[in-house]
Amino acid sequence: MIISTSRKGTDIRQVITKLRDRWKTASRPMLLFGSPREGVPEILARSNDRASQLEFNINTIPDQGVETVRTEEALLGTLAVLNLLEEA
Repeated sequence: MIISTSRKGTDIRQVITKLRDRWKTASRPMLLFGSPREGVPEILARSNDRASQLEFNINTIPDQGVETVRTEEALLGTLAVLNLLEEA
């Protein structure tokens, strides 16, 4: 299971049920973060890797109100959301 995060990704609230179901069956989920200038799909496209391998491209901080969120903030926010999937 490969998950990328992006401000351009699908709002987590729109895919939470599908993500939760897949999360519970994933043996080794991988979480990818982009850079302030490029998202994961753009980075993969530039390196000739297939962005289509991404199972989810999600925005875990919808309505963030700023152009970019620092990676360390995005990491904490995303892990908090994913921890909730364990409980549901």
